[in-house]
Amino acid sequence: MSSTRYHHLLNNVPNNFLTRWLVDYANQRMRKSQSLFRLQRRYRRPKKGYAYDTFGSIVPRDYYKNRQDYIDGTRELPPVYKRATKFSLYLRNR
Repeated sequence: MSSTRYHHLLNNVPNNFLTRWLVDYANQRMRKSQSLFRLQRRYRRPKKGYAYDTFGSIVPRDYYKNRQDYIDGTRELPPVYKRATKFSLYLRNR
């Protein structure tokens, strides 16, 4: 029997305004109380039209076809939270 244990606190958290705000608020409270820990988001599950690249980040599906557009600055990548439907929470030391 194999044991599947991962190093996350929560998984499949919906990526919406409320959950992002709650994580930010928790981090602010941790900072005020001088905690050694922070919550870190890792975005998962690309939205339609996006895919994982080689290094695990979420990029538009046409990123490698038109990569020069992104390098030149004629096209910008949207923030990562706009490219994912879910995220996982990890606990990290500051």
